[in-house]
Amino acid sequence: MSFLGKNLNDKSYASAMASGGNYIYRFVPRDDERYFGVQAHFDF
Repeated sequence: MSFLGKNLNDKSYASAMASGGNYIYRFVPRDDERYFGVQAHFDF
């Protein structure tokens, strides 16, 4: 059995930022979301 998790503190980091007109564009990584879980493998 193994435990897995990503971004457990739920922090969001921008990999790049740009501005255009009245807007600011923020680019975040594709796997920016928080997740966690348990993985189990059984052999019969």
